[in-house]
Amino acid sequence: MSESTSSTNFFSAVKRGVALYFVVASGLLTAFISQASSPDYCALFRSLMPLAAIHFVAVAIYFLRVDRWHRWLALAIGALAGVAVTELALRVL
Repeated sequence: MSESTSSTNFFSAVKRGVALYFVVASGLLTAFISQASSPDYCALFRSLMPLAAIHFVAVAIYFLRVDRWHRWLALAIGALAGVAVTELALRVL
């Protein structure tokens, strides 16, 4: 294996690691915020939607681009955040 191939693999792994960290952190933050107690759940829901949208787009991109076991971790975190946001949406209704 040449030097350029190993460095390319290293940077590819670092990019995947950073992307996975972003997916996990944004998913857990979305789930945590959606469980907050608020006097105005509509305002909480509206303020959470941009973060949730960014998270779900990041999960979809990560899931489609990575073919390792990490994609299932990203999908599980996405499902957790989706359930939490759905529960908040039901509270708003």
